[in-house]
Amino acid sequence: MKPEPEIKGGFATALAAFGLYAIPILFISPYQYLANKNTFGRWQHILSPAQATTLDILQWSVIAVVFAWGTRRVKFGLLLPLTLAVITLTLVATHLVVRVFGLSFYLGLWR
Repeated sequence: MKPEPEIKGGFATALAAFGLYAIPILFISPYQYLANKNTFGRWQHILSPAQATTLDILQWSVIAVVFAWGTRRVKFGLLLPLTLAVITLTLVATHLVVRVFGLSFYLGLWR
């Protein structure tokens, strides 16, 4: 019986796998909804659109490189669950860090 070919994780494969799931998140751009309440009780933006986009790209680029480096020896079948877990944990951690500084993501602000 002929052995099945094995797909190895590798840095490029892990980076591509993470990129497939991280790219849609870049278009959501959670930092554009970063806001706080002013003295009149109205929500106001903290970052300009350019700053929010730059912060999103920087955050996900760093996470993608660290993820790819960290999973270079992981089996290919585990990349999807790990990718989804890292994305979810990143969003939760971002929300918690923002809350520490008294800010929040207010989805009622549309640009």
